[in-house]
Amino acid sequence: MPLNSSWGKSQYLEALKQKYPTFEVFIPKLTGREQVVIRSRLKGQYLREVAAQLRVTTERIRQMEAKAVRKLRWLCSMPPS
Repeated sequence: MPLNSSWGKSQYLEALKQKYPTFEVFIPKLTGREQVVIRSRLKGQYLREVAAQLRVTTERIRQMEAKAVRKLRWLCSMPPS
């Protein structure tokens, strides 16, 4: 599912939230920039707003978000230790 820069909230994050309601406990395991992207997108910020904050392109934010969501899915799917 491609991300659209006009979406306030990420469709990826909404789907992740529905499947794994407690996924937010894994956010600290992401890199600092990935954490900023995920938290900003969860608050409803647009890609261009997050891009301006981090001084990168909207395409780079989309890529960082997609990678962070993949990491979160992987972390959520691991059995508890």
